[in-house]
Amino acid sequence: MKSDAMKEKNLINQYSITSFGIPLTTRHGIAKEMAEMINFSYLVSSMGLQKYLESVFYDSVSCCCSFKFLPLFENFSQASEAIKACALESIGQFDWFDSLHHGNVD
Repeated sequence: MKSDAMKEKNLINQYSITSFGIPLTTRHGIAKEMAEMINFSYLVSSMGLQKYLESVFYDSVSCCCSFKFLPLFENFSQASEAIKACALESIGQFDWFDSLHHGNVD
């Protein structure tokens, strides 16, 4: 079991930021979760796809990231597949339209 001091080393003070125009939030300020979301936002914005996302939320309790899309966003579109590929490259575990996926993150 980690000591309180060790636990605090994994925490950040900023639980919510906007990165590349996408609001990002981690429930308990876990640094690794925020790093994954920042990397994801970079990948998505480099493809010009940030316009489809309202926000990204990492639930520190379930260790699962979720995405809130704009109302007219459709799963199985080209944009959807490109955003999912960005998530697979950068997010450890995420919910994708009610299906759990694991990314290529150490």
